Amino acid sequence: MKASQKKDEKSKKNSKENLGGSYKFKIAAKYKKPKTRGDKNYNKRNKK
Repeated sequence: MKASQKKDEKSKKNSKENLGGSYKFKIAAKYKKPKTRGDKNYNKRNKK
């Protein structure tokens, strides 16, 4: 009986929720809204 109880318990590593595909996050990061608002050239000039 103890062996079957051990199987039901998941380790911390294996208890992670499914977040979907990693590809989805890469595409979302690529096409997300820009961080800057307003005059793009003015912001680029002061980016350094």
